[in-house]
Amino acid sequence: MTQYFLDSSALIKRYVVEPGTTWVRSLTIHSSGNTIIIAQITQIEIVSGASRRAREGTLTTRTVRAVRLRIDRHAHREYVVIGLTPQVVRRAEDLLPVHPLIPGARLTLEGRKMCASCPKASSR
Repeated sequence: MTQYFLDSSALIKRYVVEPGTTWVRSLTIHSSGNTIIIAQITQIEIVSGASRRAREGTLTTRTVRAVRLRIDRHAHREYVVIGLTPQVVRRAEDLLPVHPLIPGARLTLEGRKMCASCPKASSR
């Protein structure tokens, strides 16, 4: 069994078909035996991205609702979710002057550091 830390740019591929979907689905399917680790904010980022696509007309609102239901279910039943503790938030704030990342990515980066032994699945 392998542990994978997935950020929203990788995990969205489980819910919305785009390049890399087959690969991410093979990692996240229950029968793979893999442990999927996400930062708590990943759920919000995925729903946000799906909602943006609906506003742009590339996803239906029905699909966005389905994405939300599935990510919430998977976070509750299948994923190990790293919470946004005060320690994680402080560390993410410390990274702001050093790393040119968007705020959510900083929190994800900090979550990744807390799971240093987890391989990060890059987008394929």
